[in-house]
Amino acid sequence: MVGWLNTGGMQIPPNKKNNKNNMQGWIKLHRQISENPFCSKSLERLGFWTKLLLMVNHADKVFYLGCQKLTCKAGQIVTGRKSLALECGIDESKVERFLKRLETEHQIEQQKTNKFRLITIVNWEQFQQERTPNRTTDEQQMNTNKNVKNVKKKEIYKEKKVFINYGEYVRLTETQYSALSETYSEPVLKSKIEDINNYCASHNKSYKDYSAVIRSWMKREGFIHPFNWSKYTDEELMPILKERPELCKEAQIKRPTALFLSQTMT
Repeated sequence: MVGWLNTGGMQIPPNKKNNKNNMQGWIKLHRQISENPFCSKSLERLGFWTKLLLMVNHADKVFYLGCQKLTCKAGQIVTGRKSLALECGIDESKVERFLKRLETEHQIEQQKTNKFRLITIVNWEQFQQERTPNRTTDEQQMNTNKNVKNVKKKEIYKEKKVFINYGEYVRLTETQYSALSETYSEPVLKSKIEDINNYCASHNKSYKDYSAVIRSWMKREGFIHPFNWSKYTDEELMPILKERPELCKEAQIKRPTALFLSQTMT
């Protein structure tokens, strides 16, 4: 069997406990799904796979985990074994077996934390956003221009940072100063900021990244301290890891959950 089966805008009523899922619109479902090693075993498996395709995001979306702002990309869904069991009407152990089988067959990828599970459909964009042959050149150009504009808006938003002046020259964001104060004692940090302000004034010099300058001066003068991982919760570590990428390698071993959350945080 070849070709695509268009679900034609089919809508499934969302579960009352998960009514934030976007169940509008349609997905592409290739007829070769009947030959899929997972789906061909039973209608229950076919229904489970189709349900996953319907539940994942069709575009990047922001969600909140407590006070944390995170991004779930197209082809991904943040859920849990219990939620999937309720949505699909099967028991949790079967959900776990199905997900493990799909992961083994490289149809999905999973990232688990103690709070949620991030499921990614492999090659989602390739199959769901493929251009159809009968689209005109003008329509494709319009869609391209629209996507470029959206990317530019996102880039401009990400570039906006609020800086605070610490003297005549040194400018730091609140996050930068907080990360520095966690690494160095307050008197040492203030003294070094004063030294850099004086240096810039006497040499008529300015820097683009004063946070990096402060760390460079501290390192040169021997102010290096081991990072105290046990001092912070995962939520507190997220902005620190964003600000101090040199800690990410160590975080892979000592705090992998905090590292994953910091990489998905916007």
